[in-house]
Amino acid sequence: MKQDLLKRTKDAELRSELATEITAVKRELKRCRREVGVYVMSYVRSIVPHTAWSMWARLEHAMATSSAPAYNLWTMLDARLSVAPPSATSLWSKVEAALAAQNRDPER
Repeated sequence: MKQDLLKRTKDAELRSELATEITAVKRELKRCRREVGVYVMSYVRSIVPHTAWSMWARLEHAMATSSAPAYNLWTMLDARLSVAPPSATSLWSKVEAALAAQNRDPER
């Protein structure tokens, strides 16, 4: 990101500051790579291929080309989670009735 910003900026002072930060970040990245070792880095390179595309640009493109969903998630959840009428027997009322029955029957 800093390299992209460096390419776009015109301010000489900001360019100098960004170049210094980029150098420091590259140095830290090299240190981290050496710290984890060659085997881990080989594994990472094998499962994460080098690409020229940006994940965020690809996501933005996918979202722009996708159509709107056929249903509204919040409306569907609201219908499922709406309060049941008082006449309906809920799980809570069944458990409460079973506990009340146990308290009345001391032999249980």
